[in-house]
Amino acid sequence: MEESKESNNLSSSKRGEILGERQLPVRPKSETPIPTSGGSKTYLPFSDNPQKQLRYVAFLQNRYEEASTDLHDLVKEDEKREFATVRDKFKEIPDSLKGRFTKSTPESQKKIEEEAKREKEQEESNTQSIPNPIREVEDWAPSKLLCKRFGEKDPYLNSIVSL
Repeated sequence: MEESKESNNLSSSKRGEILGERQLPVRPKSETPIPTSGGSKTYLPFSDNPQKQLRYVAFLQNRYEEASTDLHDLVKEDEKREFATVRDKFKEIPDSLKGRFTKSTPESQKKIEEEAKREKEQEESNTQSIPNPIREVEDWAPSKLLCKRFGEKDPYLNSIVSL
């Protein structure tokens, strides 16, 4: 009975030591999150170049000039343009996804039901406006010229059928 109580008191690290497990290596995060004004975290590009990433963070916080004192003026201008395009791309992504997600509220549920009713009404009106196709059967015979062009024998050569 005492053994079962002791096993419940073991932490995961102690159990790992008893079983001879070794700790998995911890990989560093490839993208550094920074807090934004909304309180959410934004993931940054340029993870392969940490100094450039720091300059990008400074650019986002309007402190680029302080962070890029060691760069040439032409390089600064190119980097500013690159940072601006990257920033604009990250702004566009959430705007494009806004219409894909809805919140679960009674109001949204009502909107969904109204849209479903509208769709049913449209389907019903579309099916009522389209009449069933009417088929007509007619006797047809090819003309002599058509038979001649396709190299076929006239099927009504000696018949009374006239075209």
